[in-house]
Amino acid sequence: MDDKTKLKGIIKALDAVNAKDIKVYEMGASHIFDYGVVASAIASRQMDGLVSKISEYASEYELDIRGVEGRGGNVWLLIDLGFAIVNLFSFEERSRYDLDKVWAHCDEISQKL
Repeated sequence: MDDKTKLKGIIKALDAVNAKDIKVYEMGASHIFDYGVVASAIASRQMDGLVSKISEYASEYELDIRGVEGRGGNVWLLIDLGFAIVNLFSFEERSRYDLDKVWAHCDEISQKL
């Protein structure tokens, strides 16, 4: 399965739990991962549901989750899938860290998937 197909699955998993403002960035050759995904969650229970849904997807398609950081805080969760890093934020934290601005130099490919 190619990376674009995997990314479509990640987006589908995020959509299934009503993640908001999902963006996918192609990082380019200078980064340690190929894609950065950013999405927002309304509440901490939704964050847990998003992690569970991505874990289900990863298991179904034999993707390796290398780690999940930020559990318990429920304001920013990072899921390392090797080829992609998924960042799940509360709305406030997303605005605070503004990865969309940090990654503005990267191609935003959400609409191309």
